[in-house]
Amino acid sequence: MTERQGDWRIVGVLPNLKFGRDPTGRPFSVEAASIVLVGSSDPRYQAAARAEPGMETFLASFRDEFGGKLEPAAILHRSKRGLPAFEAVVSFRDLIVAAAVPLEQARLIAHDGAGLPGPAYSEGFDIYPWMPRQDGKSLVLQTPALLSWARPDGFRGQSAPGVPIVPFWQAHVDTPLLEVLIAEWNAEWRRRKHPSRNTWHARLFRSLQMASRASRMPAVADTSEYDLGRSIALWISAFEILVHPGSGKVSIRNVLALLDRIEWREPALRRRRLRGPGAKQREAVPTWIYRHLYDARNAFLHGNPLGRQHTYFRNGQPIARFAAPLYRMAVACLLDPGPGDAPPDSAGEVAISDRIAEAMIFYDYQDTFEEALLKAIGKPTQTMDG
Repeated sequence: MTERQGDWRIVGVLPNLKFGRDPTGRPFSVEAASIVLVGSSDPRYQAAARAEPGMETFLASFRDEFGGKLEPAAILHRSKRGLPAFEAVVSFRDLIVAAAVPLEQARLIAHDGAGLPGPAYSEGFDIYPWMPRQDGKSLVLQTPALLSWARPDGFRGQSAPGVPIVPFWQAHVDTPLLEVLIAEWNAEWRRRKHPSRNTWHARLFRSLQMASRASRMPAVADTSEYDLGRSIALWISAFEILVHPGSGKVSIRNVLALLDRIEWREPALRRRRLRGPGAKQREAVPTWIYRHLYDARNAFLHGNPLGRQHTYFRNGQPIARFAAPLYRMAVACLLDPGPGDAPPDSAGEVAISDRIAEAMIFYDYQDTFEEALLKAIGKPTQTMDG
């Protein structure tokens, strides 16, 4: 059966994303089995806005702080399958954050703040709390702090004032990771109405949600080093949930074992040995980075005396910024988004060329994350053992 544009329903509005187009000129979208994230130029978005009472007016009301018109992105669900579980919508959003924010953070680190502007923090993916009711005659808001109803007259939707509205399209997405995360989402939610418990998928999406929260700005205008400590703590939690054995307890050893399994391409990440906090011997650079994050988490959350070593590496790089790219590599190690085995010579030129292109794309992304992680031991200092 051919999919109709009217089969889709808007289930979340994201005013801080500005969608672009893919290299072919088509509207960019992120798509899973029954749910998509799209911009306002997507025909499904436009059809859903027309079909739902009050939705067009609601979407047209969004402005930034200075009155500039916004065109919010939206999460759409195929309505003929019934409304999705809210956990499914959040998990879909969180997997997109995992494929976007660590990549942007890695590019900022690797290129010293220069590069293609993209979503560096997860606030850009926040779902707006107000939505039209089914009759379109009123709006409803539901948060942990407030349950409210209002008439739409005079409503003005707003973007988050502390977050830049940046473009979002194919170039801002970690494509290899996104594809495997969508496959995991489909496996969990294609036929399920409620989230699973104590399963691999439950741990994966629980970890992604924690990472999404860790990816937020530590604070806005009132940021202090204690806010950085809280962000680090959330990242450590995301790592530990990811590697939890399912029963018993998890410890730093579980995380370090996963990091040791990653096939690093950069020789310095494989061979350089440093002694991090709490280590009895010198270890590889990724392990050394994680030990610093773990030590900082303990110091901030347990009220231990704080020193510069809990906020910065010896070369002046902030410790907290390396959590996102390291987490991405940990998730990729578990999900294995790589190009797979090379096809046999008998497969033909097309298959071999496709495999080479796939490998080049995959390793291009990995090289970006590895280049970023190397900054933890790079100049300006020559004393690397911290």
